[in-house]
Amino acid sequence: MVSVVVFLCALALSASECSRATAVDVIALPAAPDEQACLRIAQATLAELAIHADTEHRWVIKCGRGNDGLGPIG
Repeated sequence: MVSVVVFLCALALSASECSRATAVDVIALPAAPDEQACLRIAQATLAELAIHADTEHRWVIKCGRGNDGLGPIG
């Protein structure tokens, strides 16, 4: 299973700098069976909830086996 976490980070941060510590908002989603499902689940959830980043922020989707340093999930 793959952990699914979505971070809202400032555009000034690179994707690798975007983490639980630097995020403005964090959404932990149910685990996915694989990385492709992780991306689909995250994108569908954000779209369904009509959650949009503004011109200064972007969503970064993190898919990881186990916890992969994503911090506490849930």
